[in-house]
Amino acid sequence: MHLHHHRHGREINVLGLGSDIYDGDISRDIVNLTSLETFCTIQTAIDDAETLNDDIIAIASGSCAGTMNATAKDLTFAPGNSPGCVVVGGDMTLNGGDILAMEINGTTACTLYDQFIVNGMVTLGGSTLSLTLGYTPTIGDMIKIIDNDGAGDAVTGQFAQGTAITVGGYTFDINYTGGRRQ
Repeated sequence: MHLHHHRHGREINVLGLGSDIYDGDISRDIVNLTSLETFCTIQTAIDDAETLNDDIIAIASGSCAGTMNATAKDLTFAPGNSPGCVVVGGDMTLNGGDILAMEINGTTACTLYDQFIVNGMVTLGGSTLSLTLGYTPTIGDMIKIIDNDGAGDAVTGQFAQGTAITVGGYTFDINYTGGRRQ
């Protein structure tokens, strides 16, 4: 998916096909910002008994094995090291109470904006996309915030915002089909 800024708006690539890979290891850098517990995997953070609805899970840049299934709780996920990229080794499954808190400070993934790279299926489930905009977008800007592995995994569902989101007076179109622009 991607956000794209054009005459009538901008577009956020929420899921697309790509080969961007970040080879970090975040096995100790997943933190529940409410309880201040640290975890080895995203799923362990989600499943922990002390992780409650409305908690914020901060995930440092790097690779994380396993899935990210948050359907049992309503959580906020904040990827990257302000900003950064998080590779999810399996499926990403969100629900209508979950929030993806993404920072966008420019058009370069992993250094100027947050990105999830998902090596499995993506289910958005009506989750909320929350953007922090730290730059002035220009016409044609494209931001890929979720990059799928392209192995035939389609995106299921949409964000609560549907096909557009407005942040800081700028409207971004949300493209759920991803892929490369022709």
